[in-house]
Amino acid sequence: TLVIIDAESSERMKSLEAILNIVNTINTSLILDDVLELVLKNAIRLTHSERGFVVLQNTIGELEFKLGLNEQNENLPKELFEVSNTVVEDVFKSGQSIFLEGAQSDTAYDTTKSILKLDLQTILCSPLITNGKKIGVIYVDSKHLHKIKVREITGTFEILAGQAATAIRNAQLYDNQINAYNALQEANAQLIQAERRVLKSGIDAEIGQALQ
Repeated sequence: TLVIIDAESSERMKSLEAILNIVNTINTSLILDDVLELVLKNAIRLTHSERGFVVLQNTIGELEFKLGLNEQNENLPKELFEVSNTVVEDVFKSGQSIFLEGAQSDTAYDTTKSILKLDLQTILCSPLITNGKKIGVIYVDSKHLHKIKVREITGTFEILAGQAATAIRNAQLYDNQINAYNALQEANAQLIQAERRVLKSGIDAEIGQALQ
C-alpha cells in the first residue's frame, strides 16, 4: 500500500510540476492570440489528445469559436468544431466539467450526431471560470480510448482550465486597454486635424479680406 501511495504522490507531483511550468509559460504573454495558443497547445499535450478548441463568450453573451489546434499544433478551421456543441454548451451553462471515456457508447449525448460521426472516444471539456465569472470553455478530444484517470488527467485538466481562464481574462483586459488607448489616440489625431482645418480656413478668410 505504501508503494502505491508513493507512486500516486509522485505522479501527482509530476502533474503539478507540469501545470506550474505551463502556467509560467502562459503568463509570459498578454497578447490574447498568443495566450490562447499556449493554453490549447499545452492542454492537448498534457492530456495526450488529438485536437482541441477554445470558445469564449462574446460581448453579447454568445459562445464564439476562437481557436482550434491538432496535436501537430496546426490550426483547425471553425467548420471542424462540429462536435460537441451540445457538450460545450452544457459545460458552459452548468459551469461543471464533462469527461467522457468511451464516448461512442455514452447514452447522455445523442451519438447519432457528431460524436458517432467523428468516431470520438475520449472527451475532456472544462469551463473557463475566473473570479466566479464564466468566460468560455476549453475542449479536447481523441479517437483513442485513454482510460481517463480521474485523479490525474481530469484533475490536472481542471487546474489548467482555472489558470488558463485567469491568463485569458488578463489578456482580454490588456487588449481592451490597448484598443481604448488606440481609439483615444485616433480621436485626438482627428481633433487636431479638425482644429488645423478651422485655423487654416480662418487664416484663408483673413487673407482674402486683406486682398480685397
